[in-house]
Amino acid sequence: MSPPSEPTDSDESDAKNYRRSAPRRTMLAAERTQLAWWRTAFAVLAVGLAIGKIIPQLAGAERIWPYTVLGAAFGIYAVVLTIHGSRRRERVEQAIETGESSRTSGQVQALLTGGATLLALATTVMIIFN
Repeated sequence: MSPPSEPTDSDESDAKNYRRSAPRRTMLAAERTQLAWWRTAFAVLAVGLAIGKIIPQLAGAERIWPYTVLGAAFGIYAVVLTIHGSRRRERVEQAIETGESSRTSGQVQALLTGGATLLALATTVMIIFN
């Protein structure tokens, strides 16, 4: 087994480049995460459109207002997801510039989780009772 070699100028240069590229990689990751939030929002919006407009017509529902209300709730949730994803990216970029960490508050996570849970429960109720 050969002894370890001494670090070269090239090794030090590579390490500096890697450290300098970390903020760029983090910003790109934040952008990908924002796009994931947006994709999720578009999927939620599509579910809302289906529940609010398509399913009542296919089912021949006499009362369409429950479907409309639930579909609109999904639409509002989609808007919330889009705004949260964009704000999250902004906070990450500010954290990179200031050198601080950026975490999503527990309250925001609880609200997003609670919203999704309520929509899932409301949808389940619609399936069972309509």
